[in-house]
Amino acid sequence: MIILTIGRKADCNIVLAAESVSRKHAELHVLGDGKFFIQDTASSGGTFLREEAGWRKIRRVVVDVKDVLKFGDLQMTVAELLAKAGPQVEAQDVVETRPKLPSGARFERDPETGLIREKR
Repeated sequence: MIILTIGRKADCNIVLAAESVSRKHAELHVLGDGKFFIQDTASSGGTFLREEAGWRKIRRVVVDVKDVLKFGDLQMTVAELLAKAGPQVEAQDVVETRPKLPSGARFERDPETGLIREKR
């Protein structure tokens, strides 16, 4: 497992240079094989995950590379965060995961948000 610190301090693994981002805002845990979770580190502005209904404030949540996160005023996907991390993360750790769906389930990816939702 790799833990990447996210914040505006220069010693963070992923530096987000914006005043709305805390010095050490969050951590991205790379579990390997395309599995990740993000954890807010008691930041002043909070960490948010974009969902179909809007932004949800999170403390700790499992995420996918296409999920969109918000730190202060900055929004980016997990994939964009990983790109900022550079060579600290190996390619096999960031393989895109696909949710396993129950047999007969009907789901689709929302073209605007990239989130998976039940097909209507």
